[in-house]
Order: sequence, then structure tokens, then C-alpha cells
Amino acid sequence: MKKQLALIVIISVAAILLLPASSQANMLKNPGFEEGQYDNDQSLPSPWQGERSDGSSWFAWKDDGKNKYIAVGGKSEAEWGYYKQNVSGITPGQSYFFSASVATEVWGGPTAYLKVEFKDGKGSVIRTDKLAVLSGENGTWSRKNLTTNPAPPEATNADFICYGQGVGTVLFDDISVERQSKGK
Repeated sequence: MKKQLALIVIISVAAILLLPASSQANMLKNPGFEEGQYDNDQSLPSPWQGERSDGSSWFAWKDDGKNKYIAVGGKSEAEWGYYKQNVSGITPGQSYFFSASVATEVWGGPTAYLKVEFKDGKGSVIRTDKLAVLSGENGTWSRKNLTTNPAPPEATNADFICYGQGVGTVLFDDISVERQSKGK
């Protein structure tokens, strides 16, 4: 009887530890930008996509030897760059909690946004939610959060975007997207 009880306890503990996380699990893949083939700054961390405006803007995957993160920026106020990841399985009426560690390099005054583009099944943008998370010089990493409005009825997927615009470089790391708990 003691062996059976011990076995039940062990199986119960193992099941709790091995079961998928609750609805608060991060919906993004590679949220810390550690995975992918890093050849140079213009390499893309899996499965992120990057884009930039024309001119001398950039997006870059950085590796400082201890940590990998992304950087976007430009040399004029109109220049921009971003990284994004598309998440399928968006639930209409559900809000999402989008969080990132953000900093800027001290030589410029760029603006950073956390931005969400809700899309329908055809890939058309239905609505955009965004939050300006910092503007100007902020060389210290800080956590920034955006809770979206409830997803539109037609939403099936969304792009979660780390966006920077203006003179300077915006740094992003440890990105998280979670379904917002009801009642929060």
C-alpha cells in the first residue's frame, strides 16, 4: 500500500511538472532571440521577421557574448525598423498581454512601440493596437507592457511587433505574449 501511495504521489508531481502551462504561457517562439543561425547582425532569429524603411535605417540581431537581443533604428526622424512574429489561434474577444524589456542606446532619441496588428484569415489588418513605450534616451533596460483591447470578431491571427523609429537605436529582449486572464 505504501509503495502504491508513493507511486501515485510521484506520478502526480511528474504530471504537474510536465503538463503544458496554463493559459498564461508565452505564445511566442524564441522570445529571448537565442535560437537561429547567427552569422552577423543581419541574421534573423528563428522565427522572427525584420523590416526597415529605406535610407539608413536598420534592424539587427545582436550578440554581446552573454545575451542575444534585437535592435532597430535609423539616422533620421522618419526612419524605422521592426521585428515581428505572427501568432495564429487568436481568439475573438480575448485581450492579450504583450511585454518586452526595452532600452535605447544613448546617442539618439528614438521612439519605441509595442504594436499588435490583428488580422483576418486572409491576412488583412483589421485593427492595430500600439503603445509608445519610451522616447528619447534610456540606456537602462526596463519592462514595458501593452494589454490589447479585445481582439476583433474576425481576428484569427496577429503580428506582435517590436518597432523603433527616429534617430538612434531601440533594443528589445525577453518578449512575451500571453492571453489576458478574464477579470484583469
